[in-house]
Amino acid sequence: MVGAVALSLIPVAIKQRIGGDIGVETAVSALFAIGIAVGSISAAVASHERIDLRAMPFSAVLMGLSLLDLGRIMLELPPTTSETPLATFLASANGLHIGLDVLLLSGAGGVFVVPVFAAVQAWAEPVRRARVIGGANVMTALFMVGGSLASAGLLSLAGLSEPMVMIGLGLLNLGFGAWVYRFSRQRDA
Repeated sequence: MVGAVALSLIPVAIKQRIGGDIGVETAVSALFAIGIAVGSISAAVASHERIDLRAMPFSAVLMGLSLLDLGRIMLELPPTTSETPLATFLASANGLHIGLDVLLLSGAGGVFVVPVFAAVQAWAEPVRRARVIGGANVMTALFMVGGSLASAGLLSLAGLSEPMVMIGLGLLNLGFGAWVYRFSRQRDA
């Protein structure tokens, strides 16, 4: 859900606040994909072929911090009507900052998702595995749609800007990361 909502908000905010052209939008989407790939591979390598959920709360917190920083930097930028080409975006401090935040957000997302889905698959009984995976996919889709509808409502009905919704999503992620950490500590005790 976080990835779907962020990926719908970030290009719009970049267009409104920096004036990013199609090259900038494509580059940001590519950075998002690269971050997910690096995070996913990192989670797989770090697991040493076993399921390890210890990174979950920390990756949720890193996603939250990245969203807070993205929202903050974009909120500080005044709206623009001019277009910014990719080379100008990449040469600017704000462009590099946004690019790094996008990489951190998506990389942390990859670290978060890989062990969770590995656990869902491994811990499901073999006779129910297909139904459990299908149910997890339905839940994921419902959260993506719900998150998209909630952000659309906050944007259109509540009048919030994309950076403000990113900040709200970042705060939710921080709270979720703290809750998961607390829950995992109670389980280990």
